[in-house]
Amino acid sequence: MLLLILSAISLPIFLGDITPNAQLVLLPLQIAILILMARLCFKLYGAAAALLLTILTVIPVIGLLALLVANAKANKVIKSKGFSVGLLGANTKAIANSL
Repeated sequence: MLLLILSAISLPIFLGDITPNAQLVLLPLQIAILILMARLCFKLYGAAAALLLTILTVIPVIGLLALLVANAKANKVIKSKGFSVGLLGANTKAIANSL
């Protein structure tokens, strides 16, 4: 999910003015970010808060803040289960081995 967000942010910077072709590339990325944000928030917060945070994801700067809030909560949940969380997230192999 982090790579999707970074690519959605960096593509307009490198392309300058967004052409219609670039918009076609960015639209699936933005839809994927929206869907993944909704799934994460439903697991962490429940339906009402997930709906609110998912709607806030559409707003450019506020969406980034909503993502940071959800990411912080997800990291706390993973740490509370006894796994270490680094810069790029938790070690998925360690989580898979514990299941």
